[in-house]
Amino acid sequence: MPIAPPFSQSQLRTWFGALAALLVAPGCIENLASEAELNQRLAAQQAVADGLGDAGDTGADSLGGADQNSDSGTDQGSDSNPGDDSATDIGGNDLLPVDDIDGSDAATCNFDGDCSDLNPCTDDLCISHECNFFPHMGDNPCPESQACLNVKCQPVQAVCGDSAIGPGEMCDDGNSSSGDGCSATCQVEGVVPAYMQFIPSTTFQMGCTQGIDAGCASDQEPVHSVKLSAFFIDQAEVTVAAYQQCMIDGACTAPGTGDKVTMGDKMKSGYPVNFVDRGQAAAFCKHVSKRLCTEAEWEFAARGQFGYAYPWGDTLPGDLCQFANSKGCQDGPAATGTYFKGDSPFGVWDMAGNVAEWVADLYGPYKAGPTVTNPTGPAGGPGFVVRGGHWGSEADALRATARDNQGGSTQSAHIGFRCCMSL
Repeated sequence: MPIAPPFSQSQLRTWFGALAALLVAPGCIENLASEAELNQRLAAQQAVADGLGDAGDTGADSLGGADQNSDSGTDQGSDSNPGDDSATDIGGNDLLPVDDIDGSDAATCNFDGDCSDLNPCTDDLCISHECNFFPHMGDNPCPESQACLNVKCQPVQAVCGDSAIGPGEMCDDGNSSSGDGCSATCQVEGVVPAYMQFIPSTTFQMGCTQGIDAGCASDQEPVHSVKLSAFFIDQAEVTVAAYQQCMIDGACTAPGTGDKVTMGDKMKSGYPVNFVDRGQAAAFCKHVSKRLCTEAEWEFAARGQFGYAYPWGDTLPGDLCQFANSKGCQDGPAATGTYFKGDSPFGVWDMAGNVAEWVADLYGPYKAGPTVTNPTGPAGGPGFVVRGGHWGSEADALRATARDNQGGSTQSAHIGFRCCMSL
């Protein structure tokens, strides 16, 4: 039976997203706010929402303190800079330091325009005298028929059959027919298994061309046409917790050991399991009624329907460590889903960096020719294919077309896996 990870996707996503946003958002300071400071911020927000304290609370004006009532008089609290106090006074002691929401107190940032990017696609926060902007972490904050595009609410009209997954669509395989996993109304036909993403049927160009595609290696060419049936793919690399359950069930053997091993560390249950060989990876997938992905399936899930060079697009960002756990980012694997900016177009996590991933195919050269349907690789070869690059990889190894050849018995700190499932 399928094994559930220790935390829900929404929990992990919110925690990792909020942490990353605090560290990298525009105008952000390097130090995270203290727990007390965040609690004060939340209490102040609640006070505003509840309408507590009018223009002149007569009490001590401390958060949760001795304010007796609301009135329209002059602020009598211990305000270090009372200003004109024409709006709700949150705390005369300036604990945050944030006071009047009209910004009249001369604090470094306030709840109003001093700490707002006027962008509905982010949640604004005033922390340690600095303004921070979180990517929006909930439902679509935009009006109906609009969505957050380029961090702004913009009108969007979904067109089923245009190969782009728009608002209200669960899939879009480039046609308006049913019976292929994606219905005529662009909804997934059947139930999507927990913690997996639906990948629609397609015909795509696999591989790349040296001299045209930057970073393309000789074993990634020639470009050739591949037709795939719809399938499901794990959203995350298989975690330590999931693999440990398989061991408890008696279906999996223990990973190897070595520097940067993730198994055995209680703090790393949500990290990808590593030091597993290709046979161990296949055994886990079989136990949960899945299988290893084929090399073609893996590449399409990483590139998306527009054939990106990397899961996030066609160019390497200057801040690559915000997109993929690769060389120079972390000295070892990170918890799955941490690098959310690098998600593939289908919402699959960590397909560039973190740990490289075993796939089903034996390693061998590509061949030009007519379209091949659901290829499974050569009948023989020097080893098995590993995809995706890892936490020590240079940028070229993060390309969605990049391939590596490893012996099936290899156990490495750099290698993990994920599973796929046929419809």
